[in-house]
Amino acid sequence: MTEGWDAETVFDLFGEPTTRRVLALASDGPVDADGIVESLNVSRPTVYRDLDELVEYDLLAEREHVDEVGNRYQTYVATLQSVTFSVDDGQIHVDLELAREPGNGAG
Repeated sequence: MTEGWDAETVFDLFGEPTTRRVLALASDGPVDADGIVESLNVSRPTVYRDLDELVEYDLLAEREHVDEVGNRYQTYVATLQSVTFSVDDGQIHVDLELAREPGNGAG
C-alpha cells in the first residue's frame, strides 16, 4: 500500500479521460505507445504525456522489449491495483495499492 498521495494530484490525474483509458489498456497486459495511439485514436503527444505522468507516479511500469529482428522499444504495464479515498477530520486521504511485480497478477 502506497500512502501519502496528494488527493488533488490523484484527482487531477484520474480526471483526465485519456489517462484513465491508457491505464485501463495497460492493465490488460504490456502495451506500447503505438498500440495506445491506435487503440484510443488520440495524438502521439497526448499518449506520451500520459505515459510520462503515469510512470512518474509509479502507476505504470516501463519495460524494454526487443522484437524478433532486434528492434528495441518500450512497453508499459499497469502497476495500480486499487485506489481508496477516505474522508475524516476535515481532510481527504488517498491510498494506492500497487502491484509488486506488474503484469503477472502478483500483489
